[in-house]
Amino acid sequence: MKANNAPLISVIISTYNGKKEWLCKALDSVYNQTYQNFEFIIINDCSTNNIEDTIKEYIEKHSNIIYIKNKENLWLTKSLNIGIENSHWKYIARIDDDDYWVSIDKLEKQVEFMENNIDYWICWAGETIHIDENDEILYKEIKKELNDNQIRNRILQTSCIYHSSALIRKSALDEVWYYDPTYIFAQDHELWLRIWLKYKFKILKNVCIAYRTNSKWATSKNLLKQRILWIKLHIKYWKHYPNSKKALLVKLLTFFLPRKLKTFIRKLMNPRLIQYSSWNNNVLILNYEFPPIGGWAAPVSYDISKWYVNAWYNVDVITMKFKDFPEYENKDWINIYRVKCIRHKKEICYPYEQLTYLISWYFKAKKLLKQKKYNVCHCHFLIPSGILALLLKKRFWLKYFVTSHGSDVPGYNPNRFKFAHKLTPNLLKKIINNSESVITPSKYLADLIHKNIKWINKNVEIIPNWIDTNEFIPLEKEKIIVWAWRLWPLKWLHLLTEAFSEIENTKWFELHICGDWPLMDNLKEIQSKSKNKIILHWWIDNKSKEYKNLFWKAMIFCLPSVSENGPVSILEWMSSWCCILTTDSTGCLEMTKWIWQYVKHDVESIKKQLEYLINHPHICERLWKKSRIKAINNYDKNNTIWKYIKLCKKYL
Repeated sequence: MKANNAPLISVIISTYNGKKEWLCKALDSVYNQTYQNFEFIIINDCSTNNIEDTIKEYIEKHSNIIYIKNKENLWLTKSLNIGIENSHWKYIARIDDDDYWVSIDKLEKQVEFMENNIDYWICWAGETIHIDENDEILYKEIKKELNDNQIRNRILQTSCIYHSSALIRKSALDEVWYYDPTYIFAQDHELWLRIWLKYKFKILKNVCIAYRTNSKWATSKNLLKQRILWIKLHIKYWKHYPNSKKALLVKLLTFFLPRKLKTFIRKLMNPRLIQYSSWNNNVLILNYEFPPIGGWAAPVSYDISKWYVNAWYNVDVITMKFKDFPEYENKDWINIYRVKCIRHKKEICYPYEQLTYLISWYFKAKKLLKQKKYNVCHCHFLIPSGILALLLKKRFWLKYFVTSHGSDVPGYNPNRFKFAHKLTPNLLKKIINNSESVITPSKYLADLIHKNIKWINKNVEIIPNWIDTNEFIPLEKEKIIVWAWRLWPLKWLHLLTEAFSEIENTKWFELHICGDWPLMDNLKEIQSKSKNKIILHWWIDNKSKEYKNLFWKAMIFCLPSVSENGPVSILEWMSSWCCILTTDSTGCLEMTKWIWQYVKHDVESIKKQLEYLINHPHICERLWKKSRIKAINNYDKNNTIWKYIKLCKKYL
């Protein structure tokens, strides 16, 4: 769905003396959405604390906020009606000030469904994470995909639509006259029952929110009043919904049960809750590179960690501390522990720095293992992470499996780790043989392990890197050639710039270079002497609009590298309809076979291929279409990363 043509949404939130950290989490989850065509109506229900200061901070940052402050405390129901009255757009999305949206594409998926299904008037998230006031996960609730009649049979038994998960057509609210102000509590359930008399509802799979169960101010302080209102609702809609007697009986029984006992019964009655329960599924991630530090292995391990969370495991990560980064951070439900060590650069780590990390790492892991029982350890890189994983297995009997990313394998990057690998052949063998499994992103790297690490008794499993093909999509192409990577000598960027500079007629093509350190000065000199246009962007955040615009518009991507194991950058360009020049060595060949042009490591070869593609745009078009198809079929995120979930589940 194109954002500029998409119907707009009015997002409404009301707060009364809310906690700053909870409100910020709710607001941030809205602004992190992939869908950004919305107005944000924030209602301050005459709060007596300093929450208004927090709201004003967001007003300064964002121009789409409509701020309403009640002169007196009107409670939630009337405040929501005020928000709806001041809304302007086609859909209403609600979020409570202590909940937040986990799925960043929640609004996008809901709007797309509503636009394509005009007979439905409300849709809501099918997955809900229940949390307490300390952000501890209680359980994850996954609803089955039910049709409208099946939902009607259950609607009186439970409020299956959480307020923060719903997207509603405003026209439906206009017709039923908004929320009933006589319901101070359970106003959402009363509204759903009223709308459902006329309209159809839908649960959307793969859309997730976080719902704070134990700390709802209204619910916890006024439980008896809420229960009485629930009984009134059952009596009011007795004749309109099936199974009303059964629903009333169940509700009366559960009203007198403690919350923990109800949660326990719910888990027994619903196996899916047990399957995704976080009580016993604890995964320890070891990686000295974890965002925002490190190279491409960092976001890969971050993606895997997020998928472990979505599969409902508790995930703890131990990584390096760099400068003023916090020692502890909870991000996307991942507990990130950063240990003190020596690290001078964000983008690179040397062996002696890894040694200091290893020492701090061990003591932190030992402390965590005394506090929590882990089921399995997933470590990234044979060295240094594999050393700690081996120690933890010997000391605490913790099973582990390893993902190798390249530089940890002897022979992959001899210029940086040649001396270190000479000292560790027996250690590498022990790490591999004591692991449950070893994983690499390419056959090239797997063959290198078998070739250079002798006497190992493990088969190396190949799980390729992945790409979200919905994020990197093609747009109308422009005459742009791109290079985006670290500026290492082994990447042979200087050959590309020299080759481009020597082309007589580029037909208005431009060469854009994204990256940093250590070849900046050389590139500036080449740029000043080049007769063809070279644009230096330096380092660009790969999530930024500027970076993605290059993806979407570029025609050619060139990576004449001599050392790759299956780079994510190539997958991003594949998904974006780019014709790519790369080498037929290392891991590039198995990714690009049959779809791309190959170059040798010399200026003349690169120049010849660039001229050929510049003069034959129809060849570019044919190759980039093939690359997009291959990216979807072989490397799409949803078809690849689940293999890690399956592997992790195997060892739990």
